[in-house]
Amino acid sequence: MLRSFWRELTDVVHPADQAVFDANPHSFNLEYPPPAFVGDPAAPVVVLYANGGYDPVLTPQEFADPGAAGRYREQLHGLSSAIPSYYRGHAMGDWLEAGLAVRVNAVAYRSKRLSEEPTNQALVDKLPSVALHRRWILEEVLPQALAGDRFLIVHRNGAWRLDRSLAGPTVAFSSNPISASPSKEPVERVRQWLVGRGQLAAMT
Repeated sequence: MLRSFWRELTDVVHPADQAVFDANPHSFNLEYPPPAFVGDPAAPVVVLYANGGYDPVLTPQEFADPGAAGRYREQLHGLSSAIPSYYRGHAMGDWLEAGLAVRVNAVAYRSKRLSEEPTNQALVDKLPSVALHRRWILEEVLPQALAGDRFLIVHRNGAWRLDRSLAGPTVAFSSNPISASPSKEPVERVRQWLVGRGQLAAMT
């Protein structure tokens, strides 16, 4: 569901979202392909974030190479397993690169800080891509996580609106959603879960 939807992306805005952006004021940066997700959507570990970040200095540098935007879309389309270099070098980055985890943004598009952008927040429920992301979680990922077949970390829950009562052995809510990465406790639980499944043995 998630992959097939983003295979329709040919530029920087998904065709289903274009009319919403055209009809509403916003401050999302739409110069670059959106980080709807990073990693393999079929990965056993799913980590939920708010939206793609935007830095007026660093983001343009990420796409300085003329071929960078195309490569980014290839990752969304499933034609490349490469992930941006700044996600590497720590446990979650290693898992992303190994196909063990995927980071998914509720809102694919970039902005400086969604929680402080009321105009952008007003668009969240209007974007078809957000509805698709929520449906993917509710219909596919969450049932699998509740059954113990996947591990779901809800790091930033604002736009996802998942009930915290869903927390359990393989569904964890981050205790520090302000930080860039999930808190240590759920990450360690994921590590132990992956080891128990024999999926992390080669990396320990």
